[in-house]
Amino acid sequence: MGLALVAAACSSSTDPETWADAEANGDKIRLNFEESCEEANADSDGVGDVPAYCECSYGVIRDFYADDFEAFKDAESALRSDPAAINDSTVIPAALRLALEECATENLT
Repeated sequence: MGLALVAAACSSSTDPETWADAEANGDKIRLNFEESCEEANADSDGVGDVPAYCECSYGVIRDFYADDFEAFKDAESALRSDPAAINDSTVIPAALRLALEECATENLT
């Protein structure tokens, strides 16, 4: 359940080329992600601690794509174009999906 809401939150108004660029630029990717995630989950019955859930989800995504910012941008772009792509394992690999689901499980009501 929470995973679909996280996918909707994967958006950014910046276009950095690396994680270092993103973090040096006020960390707008993280801030935008967490804000959008919290808004998307504000009325969720399945997530108790929404800020912790969103922080966990961002950390999982950041760690998963730590060495491949371009792959992160590709996934983010695909999800922005088609949120249903969250179910496509070529867009969101199974290992990432499982880690995101753990964030939801850790923050259940």
